[in-house]
Amino acid sequence: MPPPDPLSPRRLEPLSPPYAPPLPQTHLTPLGHEPRPATAASISLVTVSGAVEDGAAPTGEDPPSYNDILPSYEAVMAQGARRTDLPANAPQTERQVTFVDPDVEVASSRQPDQPDGAVARLPWLSRRVEGVGLSVRTLLISLFVGLCALLLVGLLPPSFAYVDYYHYGLKKQRSTGVVNTKVVYGTGRYAIGPDFEFKLFPRGAHVVQLNDLAIFTSDLLEVVINCSFQHFLRKDEVGLLHDKFDLEYEPVLYRVAYSTIKETATLYSTVNFMSSRPEIEVAFHRALRERLQGDCCTGDNATQPAFCRPPPDCDMGYHTDVRYFQLLSVNLPALIVERSMTALTLQIDAEKEQFIQDDRVTRKVTEAMRQSILNQADQIRANGTARAALVLSRAYAQTNQTTEMSHIDGLQLMYSNLNISQEEEKASLHWIRALEKHPRLHRGISFQDYVSITQRSQP
Repeated sequence: MPPPDPLSPRRLEPLSPPYAPPLPQTHLTPLGHEPRPATAASISLVTVSGAVEDGAAPTGEDPPSYNDILPSYEAVMAQGARRTDLPANAPQTERQVTFVDPDVEVASSRQPDQPDGAVARLPWLSRRVEGVGLSVRTLLISLFVGLCALLLVGLLPPSFAYVDYYHYGLKKQRSTGVVNTKVVYGTGRYAIGPDFEFKLFPRGAHVVQLNDLAIFTSDLLEVVINCSFQHFLRKDEVGLLHDKFDLEYEPVLYRVAYSTIKETATLYSTVNFMSSRPEIEVAFHRALRERLQGDCCTGDNATQPAFCRPPPDCDMGYHTDVRYFQLLSVNLPALIVERSMTALTLQIDAEKEQFIQDDRVTRKVTEAMRQSILNQADQIRANGTARAALVLSRAYAQTNQTTEMSHIDGLQLMYSNLNISQEEEKASLHWIRALEKHPRLHRGISFQDYVSITQRSQP
C-alpha cells in the first residue's frame, strides 16, 4: 500500500468534549507550497462559520472540502486549542486557529502564504479550478490583465491618426459627427483618441477645367472658349470654408468662376479674342482672383490684392488663392472666321501691293543715286585729269624756261669769254646750235669723216 500523500487533505473525526485523543503531528500545507519541517506542529487553517454543519459528512456527489474534514471551532477550543494570531476585533467569519500538541513546542502561529483580507472573507477565491491548476483569484487577476491588454491593443492604435503632406485635416468625432473647425492640422501623426478622425482637405493645387464655355462678346457674338485655372486653399481659413460648404466647395467655385468669366468677356470684342489673347487671359485671371480671393490682407504680397482691407471689415471671398490661369482655345462662329479670313487676306494683298510699289520706288531711287554717284566720279576724274595736264604743262614750260635761261646765260658767258660782239657771228652760232638739234645732222671735220659716219649709220 503506498504511503499517504502529505498534501492531500484528511478527514478528521469530530471531537467530543469528554474524550480528547492526542492529535497526530501532521502539518497540513496549502497546495503549491513545500511542507514545513517535522518539528513544527502548528497548522493554520481558514474556515467559514456556517458553511457546513460541524461533523456533517459530505455527499457522494461533491468532493470533500476543508469544512468537511476540519473540526469545529468549539470542538478545538474544548481540546485545549488557543487563538494565536487574531486580533480582538477580528470578524467572526474568519477563523484562524492553531492546533497545539502539549508535548510539542509551537514553531509558528501563522503561515507566511496564508491568505488574508478579502480572500480570507471569500474562501472560494483560494479554491483551485479542476483541469487548470490555478486558483480562482489567479484566474480573475489573469482575466483582468488580459482584458486591460485587449483594451490597450484595441484602443491605442485607433487613437492615432495621420495627415499626409498633401492634405489639411479637421478633427471630427465619429460618434456625434461634430467637426472642430478652430484648429487646422498640417502634415503629421496625432493622438486624437479612438472616437475621432480627420476630415481631409486637399493641400495641393485644385485644377478647375472650364470646357465649351459659351460667352458673348461686346459685339453680341457668341464665342466658345476652353480655359482652366489652379487654386490653393488657405490653411488658416479651411475651418471657415468647411462651415460654409463642408466638402462640397468645388461645385460652388466652378459656378462662381463660370459667371465671372462670362461677365468679363462682355468687355472685349470678337476681334480682341482673335488678336489680343494675352490681354484677355490676364483680364480673366485678375477677375477670378478678385472674386474668389476677396480683398482681405493676408500678409502674402504675391496673392493679396493691391488695395486690401484688414479683416473683419473685408470680403473673405471663398478662402482660396487663384495663382494660375490658362486660356486654352477660342472657337469663333464659322461666318465670323470666314469673313475675318477674307478681310485678313485682303489686308495681306494690300500690304503686298504696297511692298511691290515700295520696291519699285526704292529701285528707281537707288538707280538715280547710283547714276549721280557715277557722274560725280566722272566729274572728279575729269577735273583731276585737267589739273594734272595743267600742272604738267606748267612744269614743262618752267623746265624750258629754266633751260633757255641757262642757255642764254651760258651764251653770254661764252660771248664774253670769246670776245664776240658782232651780231652776225652771234647769229651764226645760234644757227649752228639749232642745226645740232636736227636728228639727221652729222658733224665732221673733213669729207673722210663724213663718209665714215655715213657708213656707220647705214644698216
